[in-house]
Amino acid sequence: MPETPDEYDEMSTAEGQSAVSTGTRIMEFAAEDGDTFTVFERIRGGYVGRHISSDDTETFYEIKPDKVAQEITGWPGQVESEAAEVATQPLMAAGWEITYYDEENAAMRMQDLYRED
Repeated sequence: MPETPDEYDEMSTAEGQSAVSTGTRIMEFAAEDGDTFTVFERIRGGYVGRHISSDDTETFYEIKPDKVAQEITGWPGQVESEAAEVATQPLMAAGWEITYYDEENAAMRMQDLYRED
């Protein structure tokens, strides 16, 4: 199984399950051993990752936008799809393979995080 990226902070199961049940799935990754890692947008903003191991153990992570998108500067001048791609880089670097990516929605959601009010 690939490692879970250091950029993602483990969270309680109850909080993770609540966030996932009301969130929107935007990305899913798989490992050769059957593990999956799914990224959800929280209903109140931010992102949650759910790792399901091959033995069906669930672990939840808070994905902090400031950590996953450190390379994005000068927002909103960046291309939206670049922000969404940056969010996937820690998982891909750890050896996860993407199996589902809602690029349009992920890009719009990442843009909202960096929009200046």
